[in-house]
Amino acid sequence: MIRPITKEALELIEHFEGFYPKPYLDPVSIPTIGVGSISYEDGRKVKLTDPPITRERAQELLIFELAEKADTIHKFLQRSAVLLSDQQYSALVSFAYNCGCGPIIDSGRSLHEAVKSDNPIKIADALLLYNKGTKKFGPFKRVVELPGLTRRRKAERFLFLNGVNNFYEGKAV
Repeated sequence: MIRPITKEALELIEHFEGFYPKPYLDPVSIPTIGVGSISYEDGRKVKLTDPPITRERAQELLIFELAEKADTIHKFLQRSAVLLSDQQYSALVSFAYNCGCGPIIDSGRSLHEAVKSDNPIKIADALLLYNKGTKKFGPFKRVVELPGLTRRRKAERFLFLNGVNNFYEGKAV
């Protein structure tokens, strides 16, 4: 990992992802295991038929995936000449762990444009836009707000602006 993430960001990720030794479907039906992992180091996607893993294995997968996300974001920030504090960078890595790096590095996306603006309030507010997922309702798919994502985005925004977590006791600011 080029630039490590803060302890607070790691705690935020672990809080919202939880630990699940057996594969399960996340809120948008993606097979997931451990602490929010959707693939293994060799690129294979998690399948619901995969065997359970230990907490230690879940941590290995988490650290591997965080390193990939952190490196991608670090390189993008360097190319873009955007300077972020450790807490701000870590909040973006937490976001990327959940949503992927695309919203940060792909041109034309709200969060990308906010990061390129180098305005901390715009960046923090743009995080809040990514609280929806596509859910199936019978034969139909619909984009809906997911309350868990709303809480997580608020916690990431708070971490981005303040460098501390505020998600304990089941509520995020």
